[in-house]
Amino acid sequence: MSLASEWVRAVRADLIASRGGGCERCESPDDLEFHHLHRNGLQGNGRGSVKRLRDVLARPDDYQLLCAPCHAAVDPYRYAPHTFAPPAARGK
Repeated sequence: MSLASEWVRAVRADLIASRGGGCERCESPDDLEFHHLHRNGLQGNGRGSVKRLRDVLARPDDYQLLCAPCHAAVDPYRYAPHTFAPPAARGK
């Protein structure tokens, strides 16, 4: 395991523990992700990336700890950015 991977694993575990160890909406401890509350250029599937965790450390109030289902509920772009479009954009 690389040093960066070890750092990501340790920092992520510390951040999750510091936020109570569960989803901030439903309290589930499973499949936790950091949801950005404001667009920041770090969108995408880098949930464990060094850049993302450094940003969470630098601006913790800009993130919310959510389980994957709650994350999908609050951010439809998170899981299907290429398929999500409002009904009007789809011609309905």
